[in-house]
Amino acid sequence: MTRERGNGRIREESQQRLFQRVCEFLESCEISAPNAQEVETAYTKRVLLPAITAHLEARGLGKLIVVGETSAAPPVDFWGKVFYPDIAILYYGERLVAIEVKLMRSGQSVATALGQALIYRAAGYRHSCAFLVGNERDARSSVTAGLENLEEPHTIVRTACQGVLTARNG
Repeated sequence: MTRERGNGRIREESQQRLFQRVCEFLESCEISAPNAQEVETAYTKRVLLPAITAHLEARGLGKLIVVGETSAAPPVDFWGKVFYPDIAILYYGERLVAIEVKLMRSGQSVATALGQALIYRAAGYRHSCAFLVGNERDARSSVTAGLENLEEPHTIVRTACQGVLTARNG
């Protein structure tokens, strides 16, 4: 991470590179799928938080703090409502990345994920993305392909198959 002189903030190029690395990792990493009745917060705590933390530490980025909703991710206030990202990546309190995790069990969960990811970006996080986990039927959907082409919010779609997440093109 490269810091700007004098103010201790991370340079925009470094923030962008961090966001790209995290997204590339989430798009292709080998991780377990959620259990049948598991909710987003439990899945995030059990699988995603440890995986992202280990990924960043392995790349010498251990000074970054990775937290989830259950471990005090800094919330944002938007039109009088408070929203907590499922995963937040911070650097000395600076809000770098917010990730909204949704298990696509209903059409509304997709809309909620996209909306919340946009809110995090608009309300103070430098970057945000929606991480969607669906089944094989979802992965074949033309709507799913369209989601991955959105510029904002960045959207990652993974498919649960035989207990692991597969990449969309994998």
